Amino acid sequence: MPRGDRYDGLRACVGDTACERLASAHIFMVGCGAIGCEMLKNYALLGLGINGLISITDHDLIEKSNLNRQFLFRSQHIQKPKSVVAAFAAQEINPSVKITAQQMKVGPQTEQMYSDQFFSKQDIVINALDNVETRRYMDSRCVTNQKPLLDSGTLGAKGHIQVIVPHLTESYVSQQDPVEHDIPYCTVKSFPAVTEHTIQWARDKFESAFMMKPMIYNKFWSSHGSPESVIQKLKDGKNLENLSLLVKTVANQPTTWSSCCYLARRKFEKYFNHKARNLLHAFPLDTRLKDGTLFWQSPKRPPIPLLFDSKNSLHREFVAVTARLLAEVYNVKMNNQDLLPEKMEKVISEVEIASWQPSFKTIETDESVKRPDPSTTCIDDLQTVILLLEQAVQTGRLKSDVSSLKPVVFEKDSETNGHIDYIFTASVSLQSCRLLAENYPVDVIK
Repeated sequence: MPRGDRYDGLRACVGDTACERLASAHIFMVGCGAIGCEMLKNYALLGLGINGLISITDHDLIEKSNLNRQFLFRSQHIQKPKSVVAAFAAQEINPSVKITAQQMKVGPQTEQMYSDQFFSKQDIVINALDNVETRRYMDSRCVTNQKPLLDSGTLGAKGHIQVIVPHLTESYVSQQDPVEHDIPYCTVKSFPAVTEHTIQWARDKFESAFMMKPMIYNKFWSSHGSPESVIQKLKDGKNLENLSLLVKTVANQPTTWSSCCYLARRKFEKYFNHKARNLLHAFPLDTRLKDGTLFWQSPKRPPIPLLFDSKNSLHREFVAVTARLLAEVYNVKMNNQDLLPEKMEKVISEVEIASWQPSFKTIETDESVKRPDPSTTCIDDLQTVILLLEQAVQTGRLKSDVSSLKPVVFEKDSETNGHIDYIFTASVSLQSCRLLAENYPVDVIK
């Protein structure tokens, strides 16, 4: 019979006895991310734990990037504990729900808190996790304590759920997760076919240019001493690791804001014009494979060389954010006034771009080939390297106490650091990372 409360609809569907069992349930949920928010909202609406208890734990703090999918959180909650905020939000949905929120990891180190006695009080355990290691641990604890486990997870648009009941179903570890395959190196580098490939390309470029190369540069000097000692070692015929990267860095190292802009503008030309021309030079549109089929067919799509347009805000923004990141890496002073469109357009217009010359480097098409190790690149002409380093010392570009570069660690949750702006302008992503989309006709969600 209806009781005139918020659970009458549920009671009509599942019966009074089931409603009472839900109300008196004791639940332990691990994780308060995207799945955890959805679960907790559902439990509050169902009245789970109004006469029992919902225990939740998550050691993470809320970050800005969480807000697009973890809907119990708002901008004012950034840097607050996920579990505490989620519990508060669920109790706003249903004030009768009893929730205790903790900020603990689950693992061997917290078994004093989450002991066998704690598990014995639970009616069901819920996994709302994002890593396999913790899933395996929770599965083992539920098997030991003979407790049912509801496991779930997501990967992009894909979802997974598994109900594990003692003595009735297999456990989580009974099957291995499918092996995750990396995107082939040649696909990311030369033949992106879907949005994910171009995002990965942009992330790789960021990591390489702004973090890994500065780290290798700093390590080189800390290992080999002053420029003079390096020059002497080269004259003595010694082989120095990462010498090729060092030479490129010294030759192209910007020292002023204008030189950062020049380098960024040349990177635009290299990535989106010259690279496309080299691909078409190596593989003309009528190129055929050994079996007679066309080389340029799905998923490979022929690129269209992109012409830089200083009036195009996306083109200009790529150069501006790249120059800004280069300035950070190379300790070049700049200010926000330097990024104004009119100033950027003036500086960019003064950049001299070398005309394209065909490259005869081999373009990798074998998907089984892995990314090459940059430290293994050989230098053919040591005398040229020695001369370049000696000139850099004489002109003051290299001093005895070489200044360290500043590696930039990617941080997605800042609106002001330019990291997401770089990915935005250099890739094809959800709405408007269109730079490569103009070069590679990839479908984009507008």
